[in-house]
Order: sequence, then C-alpha cells, then structure tokens
Amino acid sequence: MANVTNKNPMVLDTAGVISESPVVIKAIYWTGITTDGDDLVIKDMAGNIIWQAKGLANTDRKIKLDNYVAQGLNLVTLDSGIVLVYS
Repeated sequence: MANVTNKNPMVLDTAGVISESPVVIKAIYWTGITTDGDDLVIKDMAGNIIWQAKGLANTDRKIKLDNYVAQGLNLVTLDSGIVLVYS
C-alpha cells in the first residue's frame, strides 16, 4: 500500500516526507503494531518532534493534538502498522 494523503484521515504506511506545507492535526492514531518496541517518529520539516512513541504488540497508540499546526509532516520512522492523521 502507498500513503494516502488526499483524504481525512491521511493513511500512512511508508516513511518519508508527507507534506512540506503546514498541516493542521487534530489527532494521530497508530494501529497494527506487530512487535514490542517498534518505533514511530513523526517530525515537522524543521526537525521538531510532533510525536515519538514505542509500540506494544497488538495494541494501538493515539494522541490528541487539538488543531496543532505542524510546519510540514515527515514520517521519519514507522517500524510496523499504519498511522492515521486526522485533520
């Protein structure tokens, strides 16, 4: 599967630059984690961490950001699963 960025939520499964433009984020949901200790790192284009998390197998992680305006979106690390970005 490839990243789907033209819908809400964005569905991300491949690391890389998602957007170089500002992105309003309401929440991020990480699902499909397969192994304890899997990593997720999301940064803005300036390298500031938006969310960094360690996964537990067969669980989901989420964070609510209440309309946080990220200056771009870079999915730096995704060891397993998919990330849903709600705007």
